[in-house]
This record gives sequence, C-alpha cells and structure tokens, in this order.
Amino acid sequence: MDRSRLSRLLSVLFLMGFTATAWPADPNGASAGIVPGTPFQYLQNQIEALNDKINNLPAGLQGPVGPAGPAGPQGPAGPQGAQGPAGPPGATGAAGPQGPAGPNYKKIALQAWYETNEAGISFPVGSSPVAIAFDGDSMWVVNQMDASLTRLRVADGSALGTFTVGRDPTAVAFDGASVWVANFSDDTVMKLRASDGATQGTFAVGNGPIALAFDGANIWVANFSDDTVTKLRASDGVAQGTFAVGNGPIALAFDGANIWVANSDTNSLTHLRASDGLLLGTLAIGQSPIALAFDGANIWVAASNASGYIYKILASDGTLLGIIPVVEIPLALVFDGSDIWIANQFADSVTKMRAFDGSMLGTFPVGSSPFALAFDGVNVWVANMDSNDVMKK
Repeated sequence: MDRSRLSRLLSVLFLMGFTATAWPADPNGASAGIVPGTPFQYLQNQIEALNDKINNLPAGLQGPVGPAGPAGPQGPAGPQGAQGPAGPPGATGAAGPQGPAGPNYKKIALQAWYETNEAGISFPVGSSPVAIAFDGDSMWVVNQMDASLTRLRVADGSALGTFTVGRDPTAVAFDGASVWVANFSDDTVMKLRASDGATQGTFAVGNGPIALAFDGANIWVANFSDDTVTKLRASDGVAQGTFAVGNGPIALAFDGANIWVANSDTNSLTHLRASDGLLLGTLAIGQSPIALAFDGANIWVAASNASGYIYKILASDGTLLGIIPVVEIPLALVFDGSDIWIANQFADSVTKMRAFDGSMLGTFPVGSSPFALAFDGVNVWVANMDSNDVMKK
C-alpha cells in the first residue's frame, strides 16, 4: 500500500474516533467524548503514532524524467560583443609584373648606345683629327682638314672606309644606329648609317655647329656662332626646337634627363630639360669652359683658363662639389666607368683622375696635340690633331 492511500485510511479512522459515541453522557444523547481506556482511545493513539511514522518516512526514489516540453519563443538579441584580436596575416600574394627598366646612367655617361664594348687599337687617320666616337664595333674619327670621316675596326685596327662630309667637320656622335657629324662651315649636320657609312640625310641647324650629344631619342647640336642649341629627332632629323643659351656654346653633355651646355665666352653652364628645352638654370663657371663629361651622377667641366681647372658639379641640382687644379690646360674629357681622362693639348699627354675623389692617378704621353677622347669599354682612345693619328691608352 503506497503512502498516499495509507494516509487517507488513517485519516478516516481518526475521524471515526472523534465522532464515534462511546455511550451517551446525558439524557439528550450528547456525546461525552472519548473515554480514556476505551478502544476508541487506543485507536486514536495508534493513528497518531502511524501519522508520525508516515511524516518521518524517507523520500522515495526520483521518478523518470518526463518528456521535454515545447521550445519557448526566442528571446531578444543580446548586445554585440567586443571585437576580437586581429587574425594572423595572410600568405604573400604573387609578385606583380616587372616594371620598365629605368635609364642606365652609366651607359649614358659612357655614351654606350651600342650593345657591347670591345677593346681597340690605334692607327693613322686623316688630316687633323679633332673628334672621335665609338659605335660598339668601330671608331669614327673626324678629319677636319680633309672634310672626311674615317672608320676603324676596333678589333684589329683595319680601316673600314673614309667618307666625305661637309666643310670643317668638328664633332661626331653615335645614336645606336647612325653616326652624326657637325659641319661647322656649312651650318649642317649629316647622318650616316653606321653599318656602311651611307649618307642618310643632311640637316640645317644654327650657325657654326661645333658639338653634338645624343639623349636616347634626339641629337642636340651646339651652334657656336649664334649662341643656340638645336634639337633634332634622331629617327628622321626633323627639328624639335632651337633654344637660346650663353655665348659661344662649345660642348654638350646629357645626364639622363637634361642637357648641359658649356658656354665658353660667358664662362657659364646652361642647364636645359631634354624633354622640351626648358631652361632649368645657368651656373657661373671658371674661365672658358671647353669640355664636359658625365660620370653617371656628376657633370665634369674642363676650364681652359691660364692655370687649368676641373669642376665637379652634382647633376641633379647643379651643386658645385669641387674645383680641382690641374698642371696643364685641359682640352677634352672622357669617363671610363671609374675615372676621368683629361687631354692636355699643349703637353702632348693625357691625365687619369679618379672620379670618386679627384685624385690624380697618372699622366701619360700621347701624340702631338691631343684634341679628343673616346672610351671603347676597355681602353681610352686619343685623337692627336697634329700627328694625324689615334692612340689607344
């Protein structure tokens, strides 16, 4: 019998004990209560004792868990939590495409528009050689008195031809495919194919063209007698402009972005932007600047005053970096990749100077009246005006 049924039974018996009449207590039949010692009193005591035991019984075992009730409605969203720490960096992406090559300033300084440099030797040439240029295979020598251009194969010194040019030729430059010659008394420049010397054109310029420079796309011409420079497109010789400079422009150099002009009569340098000829500045320089060279970072200037000086100028902004006295009066300059070579016309010698610090590394005898210099990638070549030859050093 479970606890609940036993409890109900005892409750009924208990009620019966209080309501049962042992015997009448008065004539009207009112109960006199339970008489002690009667069976009813005993039963009441037993019921109370059983109730105490029922109340003190231990709890029964936990019944099985009932089935889950239906899910309640979803509560409102809680506030957003704080941002977590940054995750680790992702893998490096693939490399982008190679950008275009920048200008090779050393190549520009060496005027190396050719593909390779090879060593050369020296040979007799025409009368009064006053300019010289290297095309990667041959040396081209301007013979002023002969109005001609001599081509020498550098590998073995063989003469590959002599080509007629204009009157009083004074300068030569190579543009990577063709050779250009300035004809001072004709006020022209000529273009010859480097492979065979064939004339490709003759182009009018200013008065007294005396110097040439190539900027990678154009030929620049210094016109000594009218104080200008002319820009010609190298592909076809079409004039791109004429620009005023100082008096007596006599030498040119290209620094990879700009053209430098040595003005011998106004003792100055003119700095022009190569792209459009814009004047960037004019720098005062020593007496009679006559030759220029670019070493990849600096412009070197030979000033042919009574004592002789070499000026070093930072190409990027025109800052004067140094003035170096030389023993002889300099006439021409060339850069060989690490050193500056100086032609000493009146001493029949050339001087080698370290470009880094201007230290003199030696002076070497050459022919009579050295007038022009060129570098072939290995050796320096000297055009000796009065001995009508070129010499390799």
